[in-house]
Amino acid sequence: MDISDLLAFAVKNKASDLHLSAGLPPMIRVNGDIRKINVPAMDHSQVHDMVYDIMNDGQRKVYEEHLECDFSFEIPNVMQERQDIHANDARDTLALAHQVLGLSAIDTHHRA
Repeated sequence: MDISDLLAFAVKNKASDLHLSAGLPPMIRVNGDIRKINVPAMDHSQVHDMVYDIMNDGQRKVYEEHLECDFSFEIPNVMQERQDIHANDARDTLALAHQVLGLSAIDTHHRA
């Protein structure tokens, strides 16, 4: 499972957000309701690696300095999303919320 699999699942299910938090399974927001995705909980390292895979060096630096970062990520011809990332060191968690900005010609088999 990688970030593009989760994003494709979110699009297929008409989710407005995808939430990744260490210690929990990925979750999507559909019509205002948070729903768990039927996959195992992710640990801090898994969430961290997924998030860092879609960030550039400048975004990583901002995140490491401020423990939050807003940026956009696009899967060409599928979606553009805004990311909002926050860390909670007290609970050793890293949460990522994706908000879909726009969709076009969705191909749920597309891999970024």
